[in-house]
Amino acid sequence: MSIREKQNINVLNYNDHIVVVSTRDKSYVIEAARDNTPSKTPFSFSEIETINSNSNAFTSGTLRFEDFEEAEIYPELRIVNWKNILKNDEIVDIILNPTFDGLDKIIEIKNSSMFERVRGIFVKLKNSNNDDISMRVERIINERYKELMNGIRNTEIQLTKKDVKRTIHEDTSTIKAENEQLKNEMAELKEMMAQLIASQEKNKQENTSNEKLDKGKEVKKTAGRPAKK
Repeated sequence: MSIREKQNINVLNYNDHIVVVSTRDKSYVIEAARDNTPSKTPFSFSEIETINSNSNAFTSGTLRFEDFEEAEIYPELRIVNWKNILKNDEIVDIILNPTFDGLDKIIEIKNSSMFERVRGIFVKLKNSNNDDISMRVERIINERYKELMNGIRNTEIQLTKKDVKRTIHEDTSTIKAENEQLKNEMAELKEMMAQLIASQEKNKQENTSNEKLDKGKEVKKTAGRPAKK
């Protein structure tokens, strides 16, 4: 059965707010996610096609599909760049763990609706008093938002090394890994030292025994009368 023939295709909402969509017949309220679990609303492909014609919910990534159906649905909807549509958890990771590649994906967003989702996730993280957010990341998101509001599709933002930093979590993980490695190296060193000390003690005992044996032989040789000439 092709994707067009399926009567029940789950439309997923990972956002913490409802999304309203319309088909030919009526409007639907797509419930918000709960406890990081997306809501699921079944539609036929024909209904999804109409929703896609009436809104940018799918092109912006506001609504998504099951992972195993994406590769078939998006091409049928003629959404060619679907692999570049950032998922919510990917956006969170970029904000908290900025890399050149991740920040570049954000500033290259030309769809204002898609960027609204990025900015919404950023604001939510910021309001939760998340100390892991870099001031530089905040500046980049605000600058790109202003560009899009002013109709600037191709960003003028230039990323630098200072825009990328390791988060506290990454530093802690690195320190833990380094400490664990150092702990293992120290254990190996202690074992080697113990083996060396044991070997030296053994050699010392063997040398002492040999010395006593040699002295015993010398005593036997000198005992008794001297030989006659």
